[in-house]
Order: sequence, then structure tokens, then C-alpha cells
Amino acid sequence: MIDPEFWSDEEIGKWSFQARLFYIGLWNFADDEGRFKAHSALLKAQIFPYERKINIDRVKKEISTKIQWYEINKSQYGHIRNFLKYQRIDRPTPSKLPPPLDDSSTIPRGNVLPNIREVNISKENIYVEVAETTFDSYIKTFSKNKAQYQFTTKRKNKLQQRARELHLVTQDVEKTKELMFLAIKNRKASTFHMGDNPQGKKYIDIVDHIFRSQEYTEQLIFEEKPKYTDKRAEWMDDLAKKYEERAKRKTGEGS
Repeated sequence: MIDPEFWSDEEIGKWSFQARLFYIGLWNFADDEGRFKAHSALLKAQIFPYERKINIDRVKKEISTKIQWYEINKSQYGHIRNFLKYQRIDRPTPSKLPPPLDDSSTIPRGNVLPNIREVNISKENIYVEVAETTFDSYIKTFSKNKAQYQFTTKRKNKLQQRARELHLVTQDVEKTKELMFLAIKNRKASTFHMGDNPQGKKYIDIVDHIFRSQEYTEQLIFEEKPKYTDKRAEWMDDLAKKYEERAKRKTGEGS
């Protein structure tokens, strides 16, 4: 589904008609992390199979502010910037394509590039770090005894999965951590979940409650109404607005 903002985007409005159609077409061929194979001949065959004279390289350059073009081991790839700010995926499949190595539109050919396996290992290390710091925040927030409430494989895997999903949205490690911490903070602020309920039960388990699913964690981050009045960062407000828009569209589709 094309986000309504596409039609009013001033930058996109300056593109040629072919560039706009090309950009829309790329969303159809991108995977759940917004990546796709970007060899010009392949993209032409996929998006413009009946156009003989179109210059794909020119069109690729025209939309380069919205698409990150990069090369890994002599293979060409593309990544739609801010993909998951506009695309809601309930159960994303991890990409089989290597991620971009930096935020430039192209990678100089003279650079020594790591292979795909090295890139994936580096990415996983990021999620491990986020999971570990999130668990430490949870232990501190809820005054858990770390010797008794241990960082088990189940808890580690759950936190890594949520970190992976949120990182696709933020594209930033520190922002991902902030969202994970906010989920914990918002649960702590809920008197109902802290035991003020008819059952007198606390709903604060890190796996079964706070980070049990992507949808639940996002609700906890963006929909909870905590009692504290900390001003959220502007980037977090932007994500909250995108989340609300996706939720409204999803509700409309289901009605």
C-alpha cells in the first residue's frame, strides 16, 4: 500500500513520471527489510518489461535521495530509506540480502568490503548488545534478583527479536535501546499491571508480557499513557504518528 504522503511529497513531485512509477515499483520487489537486488537490467525487466528506451541508470540517480544504492562483493543492491516507517509488517521475514554498510548513496569501488557472513555477524552483535542492556534495565526497573531471574536463552532470543524489529524502524542502535527502555518504563507506570487489579497479579514478565510480540510491544511503547510527564524526543513523536496512521489504516482494512 502506498502511503498517502507519497502524493504530496514535494521532492517526489519534482521527479519525472518514470521516476515516480519506478519508485512505486521498487516497493513491490523489496523484502521485509526494504532491500532488493538492484542490477539495472533486472530492475528494468521487473518494473518496465515493455519499455525499450527507458534509461534505468538515469532514473536510479533521480530517486537516490529516497533509495540507498550500494554494492557488496560486486553485487548491486538497493534499500528503501525509512521503509518500515511507512510499511507495517506483522511478522517480518529477516532479509537474505546484506545490509548497506553506511548511509552514503554509493560505496566507492576501492573500499575493501566484508563478505555477507561478516556483515550479518556484525548486525547480530548489535541485537545482542541491545538485548543485554534492555535486560539490565528491566532488572533495575523492577528490582529483580539477577541471580534468580537470569538471562536465559528464551529471554535473550525474545529481546533480540524485538530489537531486530525496532531497529528496522529506527535504523539507529541508541534509538532502538530508547524504545526498548520505554516499553519497560511504561509497564512500570501502569498501576493495573503492577498489581492494582482484582486478581492482585503483576503482569511484568519480560517474555510473557512486555516483549511477547512485536504488536504488543509497539502498543506498549506508543499507546500506553504513563503518569510521568517526560517530553519525548521529536524523532519519537514522528514514529508515534506513523504508528497511529498504520493502526488506523489497519483498523479500516479490517472493518
